[in-house]
Amino acid sequence: KSSSGNGNASDFVRRETEAMLPHAAPDPSFLDAETAGMISQVTGKEPLQIRFATQVRRRSVLVPVGQSEIEVAIDDGHIVAGDRKQRLFEVELELRNGQITDLYSLAMQAVQELPLTLDFSSKGDKGVKFCNGELPLLEKTRPSLIRSDWSSGQVASAILSGALYHFTRNWAVLR
Repeated sequence: KSSSGNGNASDFVRRETEAMLPHAAPDPSFLDAETAGMISQVTGKEPLQIRFATQVRRRSVLVPVGQSEIEVAIDDGHIVAGDRKQRLFEVELELRNGQITDLYSLAMQAVQELPLTLDFSSKGDKGVKFCNGELPLLEKTRPSLIRSDWSSGQVASAILSGALYHFTRNWAVLR
């Protein structure tokens, strides 16, 4: 399973690709052509190697909120790289159907009642950083690409999207 940002400054929506493999070795030939192509652009002709694994126990339940259905998943386990382990405990909310406002309502209720910390990193992102021994680094803002023919609403949207992107990219440093 892989996930990555969707390219429009959203850390709240991730593209995921899943494939059932008959063996433990990573094999892009079991993925759709678009995903396999993206992998080959990064790796060239080098074979994929397992650098880390996530070993988690997931418990999930569908929760009705308003007119919506939200999956609440709790992942408890570790990121494992060789003989090193890093604890992993996450609560993930996913809107299965309904209104995004219902998802936000549940999230706000959860952060008021539980000792949760917001995190925008995927398990894959965390695993790569753990393998590389990386600490969170401050990222500079990226320039907003604003066109002269845009409406004021489009300009405001571009500026706010850029600010949200900058904020989420630096959340780990802020924490």
